[in-house]
Amino acid sequence: MIRIDRPLFAEEKIINEEQSSIQQILSQFKQPIPSNYIKLKVEEGNYQFSTSSKWKDKPNYERYGFYLEEKEEEWVQIDIPHNLLEELEIVKGDDITYPLYLTIDISQKKLIRGAYTIENEEEVFIDKPVSEKNVEKELVKRLKELEILRKQVKDLEGLQQEKVGLEEKVNNLEETIQEKDEEISEKERQVNHWEDLIYEETQKKEKLEKELKEIKSKKRDWRSFYEWLNNNVCDLNEVGAHKGNIKAMERHKYPEISIGQNYYALSYLMLSLENLLRMSFRNYGTGLNSNVKIDFLGEYNENIDFEKISQDTTKNPNNVFLRESNVRKAYNRLLENWREDTPLQVYTE
Repeated sequence: MIRIDRPLFAEEKIINEEQSSIQQILSQFKQPIPSNYIKLKVEEGNYQFSTSSKWKDKPNYERYGFYLEEKEEEWVQIDIPHNLLEELEIVKGDDITYPLYLTIDISQKKLIRGAYTIENEEEVFIDKPVSEKNVEKELVKRLKELEILRKQVKDLEGLQQEKVGLEEKVNNLEETIQEKDEEISEKERQVNHWEDLIYEETQKKEKLEKELKEIKSKKRDWRSFYEWLNNNVCDLNEVGAHKGNIKAMERHKYPEISIGQNYYALSYLMLSLENLLRMSFRNYGTGLNSNVKIDFLGEYNENIDFEKISQDTTKNPNNVFLRESNVRKAYNRLLENWREDTPLQVYTE
C-alpha cells in the first residue's frame, strides 16, 4: 500500500496547535489525588491474566495484582473490564506503570473469583499526564470540576455573607442583652433602694408606735394613778379586815394610813377611784361599802391635791378620812410618788 502525504489545511494546523497548547496547559496542572483513595504499590509484573470467557460471572476482564502501599503484606487483585481499559488508556496485557489508587472500600466490596471488580471509572484513579487522545475529554472534565468549584465558592460566599449577617444579629442580640441586663440591674438597685427606705420607715414607725405606747402608758390621769396604786401599794393578798391595806414593805412610807384607826384609808381611796372610773367595786375588807367614797375627786389635772379636794368635804358627811390632815398628807405623798414614777409626757390622741 502506497502512502500519499497530503498537505495540511490552515484550519487543521490551527486545531492541532490549539490541542497542543491545551495539552501543554493541562500538563502543568497535576491531577488532584482524592484523599479517600487507597494507594496501591505499583511494581513490575502486576498484570496477571485475562479472565476466561467461560466465567459467566466475570468474562472478558483483565486481572492485576498489587500490594497495598501502607500495608505491604496485604495483597489485592482487581479485575478491569475491556471497555474500561480503553477509557483508562491501559494497554491490554501490559503492566500498569503509573501510580494507582482505588476509591472502593475493600472491606465492603465483594470478592468474585479472588478479585475486586472495578465497575466504573470513578472507582479507580491513575496518576498520569493527559494524553493527546483525551485532551478534549480531560478539558471538559476539568471545566466541569471548575464549574462545580465555582458553585462551591459561590455557595461559600453566600454562607460567608450569611455568617456575617448572623454574627451581626448575634452582636446586636448581645448588645440588647447587655442593655436589658443593665436595665434589670438598675431596676434591682431601685427596688433595693425602695426596700431599704421601706425598711427604714417601718423601723421608724415601729419605734414611734413603741414610743406612743410608752407615752400612753405614762399618761397621767386618775386611771393611771389607780393602776399604780393597784400594782405598787395596795395589798389584795391580805385576808379579813386587812385586805386592801398598804403592802408591808411600803408601810414605812405612809405610816399615817398603815396603822391605827386610819388603816382603811387606802381601801377608801381605791373605792372612790373605782366609782369615778365606773369600775366594778372590789372587796377591800370588812366594814367598808361603796357608799364610803370621795364624791368630789372630779377631773384630774396636774395642780390637783387632796387639800383642795378636802375643801368640799363638808358637803358630804361620808368623807370622814379627808377631815384628817394626816390622811390628806399621806394621800398627797401617794400622788407625789406616783408622779415621780410616771414622768409627764407630751401626749396627743
